Amino acid sequence: MLYTTAFITMITIFVSYVAAIWIIFGVQKSISASYYKLPKKWKFLMTLFCWGIGFPAMIIGQSIWMILAGAGICFVGAAAAFGEND
Repeated sequence: MLYTTAFITMITIFVSYVAAIWIIFGVQKSISASYYKLPKKWKFLMTLFCWGIGFPAMIIGQSIWMILAGAGICFVGAAAAFGEND
């Protein structure tokens, strides 16, 4: 049951975020590129998106590779502003 809930959570978060970005800003080069289109007060959504995908992926993880992939996605969320030059 936990795996099903985590998987449904991941899919819901992914579809919701990507759909919202497409509707508001159009199709971007990458999901990470959407961070730079968001207004400053909404930039935290990229972090929440990555953590909402990464943590459930680590829970579902049936192998070390899935757990590392989830951890990598969480890291992307934590370092979302890497390419920003403020």
